Amino acid sequence: TLEGKQGLEFVSVPGFSSPYIGREGAAFAERNDCVLVMDTPQSDTSYQAVVGFVQGELALESSHLALYAPWIKMGDPRSSTRRIEVPPAVFAGATWSVPSRAGSHSSPANVRLLGPDEPSIRFTADQLGSLNQDLAVNVIRHIEGQGFRVMGARTRHAGNDSRKFVNVRRWLNHFKRTIKVRLAGVVFAPANEATMDLVASTLRSFLSAEHSMGALYPRNPADAYRVKCDAETTTAADLGAGR
Repeated sequence: TLEGKQGLEFVSVPGFSSPYIGREGAAFAERNDCVLVMDTPQSDTSYQAVVGFVQGELALESSHLALYAPWIKMGDPRSSTRRIEVPPAVFAGATWSVPSRAGSHSSPANVRLLGPDEPSIRFTADQLGSLNQDLAVNVIRHIEGQGFRVMGARTRHAGNDSRKFVNVRRWLNHFKRTIKVRLAGVVFAPANEATMDLVASTLRSFLSAEHSMGALYPRNPADAYRVKCDAETTTAADLGAGR
């Protein structure tokens, strides 16, 4: 089982595009601080079919879910045949082609893909805009002179804040995982000033490093983040309630 496994960033069940997989997978991703990368069904071979699946069958909103379409035909380097590739596999290639030094905040959108030679659906520009902006479906599309690219990096987040972007959700997951590990030693520590100072300094150290990598903005650290852990954030009432 992957439940509770450390270091998960993305999970996927390629080729199984059911509402059940979407609901259970997104719930798993939320519990485990990762993102479910899901494809639209291979049987959906038109724009209308993709819209029907997203709005009707799936009807799921979550910042821990990212949808990709369409399926892609590509040559098999091991033979002279062509195979159908599931969208999450293409997404994985785009994500890991971004240098690791760029950080988890880097967007996997507009990355040129090597290998694909034909999409199973050719969306028009208007359809692409609707899928990306209205339905939060990330489309793999061929652009003349630029090759195949992943045109979008959106989650199925219902709100209008930055969690609607895959790289933001990925960074927030990275933040939660890292802080859980770094602060594991203070879980049962006395709730005194020394412990609060340790928590604050640990957070500042992490955020300072992330800011220097470009994950936080603006340029001035004082405007990019603020850490507060003291008697105001942890009151006597909190302590009395065991929080």
